[in-house]
Amino acid sequence: MMMLNAGDLKQVVKYLELEAQFSTRPAKQRDVDKKKEILIMDQKKAYNISILLGHLKMSVPEVKRALYSMDEKALAPELLRQLLAFAPSKPEIEQYKAYSGDQSQLTKPDQFAQQMCLVGDYEERLKALLFKSSFKEKTEELRKDLASIKTASIEVKNSKKLSRLLEVILAMGNYLNQGNPRVGEAAGFRIAFLTQFPELLSFSDEILTVDKAAKVSMDGIDQDIQDLKRNLQMTSSTLSKVSDQGQEPGPGDRFQDVMGVSFTIARCSSCNFHPLSLTADQHFVAEATDELQSIFRLHAAAMSQFAQMVAFFGENPKTVTTTEVFRIFSDFIVNFESSIAVEFMVEKIFGIGYLS
Repeated sequence: MMMLNAGDLKQVVKYLELEAQFSTRPAKQRDVDKKKEILIMDQKKAYNISILLGHLKMSVPEVKRALYSMDEKALAPELLRQLLAFAPSKPEIEQYKAYSGDQSQLTKPDQFAQQMCLVGDYEERLKALLFKSSFKEKTEELRKDLASIKTASIEVKNSKKLSRLLEVILAMGNYLNQGNPRVGEAAGFRIAFLTQFPELLSFSDEILTVDKAAKVSMDGIDQDIQDLKRNLQMTSSTLSKVSDQGQEPGPGDRFQDVMGVSFTIARCSSCNFHPLSLTADQHFVAEATDELQSIFRLHAAAMSQFAQMVAFFGENPKTVTTTEVFRIFSDFIVNFESSIAVEFMVEKIFGIGYLS
C-alpha cells in the first residue's frame, strides 16, 4: 500500500483529467459524466488505482503494448508489483464481461481495469514478467551467499593456524585439569568453547570469509530457491496454457518468443537434476532452468563442505546451523583482536604484558 501525501491527494483529483487515456470527450462534459459514473470495484481499490494512474507516465494503450511486448524498461518491477496488487479479481472480471453499458460511464479505475482484462492471461503475464525481471538479481545474490558458505567452510577446515590454536587450547585445558579428580583430563571441547580463549594465536587471516558466512541465513536461501522453482514452474504452466489455446500470437505479442516453451522441472533428490533437452531458441525458460539447476548444485556443494567442516570438529551437521557455527568464529575473531589491542596498549603504557 502506497503512503499518501499532499502530492498524492492532488493526483487523486487529477485522475478525473485523464480523459486522453480513455476517450476524447470534451472537458465541459465532466460534471455531467461524473454524476453518471458506475463503480464496479470497491472504493478503496478504486482510490489506490487512481493514485497509480496519477503517477503513471504511460497511457493505458501504452501499458498494454508494453505488457504484450514484454518491455522490462517500461514495466519496472515496482510498477509490475502495483499492477499485480490491483489486478481485477475474478468477480470483477465477470462483471466487466457482463457490463454492456457505455464504457465511458465507468469510473476511470474501472475503465483501466476493464482494459487490462482485455489482455489475455493478464495476471499471469504480470507474474511471469516480474519473475523474469528479478530473476538475475535473486540468483546472483544466492550464488554470492552460497559461495560464502562453501568458501568459509573450506577455510576453517584447512586453516593451519586454527589447527595449531586448537592444539594449544587442548593442551592448556589438559594442563589446568591435571590433579583435579572432579574434572579429570579434558579430551576435547565443543566449538562454542572457543569464545573463552580470545587471547590466543592470530588466525583470522586464514578465515577471511567467516564474517560474511555468519550473516547468511540458510533458511532464507532454501526459501528463496523454492520460490524460484515454484515461480519457474508457474511461468512454464502459463506458457503451456497459452500454447494449448492454439491461437497465433496477436500483433506485438512476444510472450512466447521471450519466455520460451513450457516444461516440467525435474524433482531434485540431493539436488541432482536429470538433464533436460533444451535448445537455444527456448530463451528465458531454458536459461532460467539451467541457472536454477546450477544453483541447486552449488547449494549441495556448499552444504557438503559445511557438513565436512562441522564433522571435523566433532559436531553433528544436522543439529547446528551455518549461522550458529560461523558466528562463533566471527565473534571469536572480534573478541580476540580486541584483546590483542588492549594487551598492546597495556604493554605500551606500563611496559608489561603477555606479548613481550
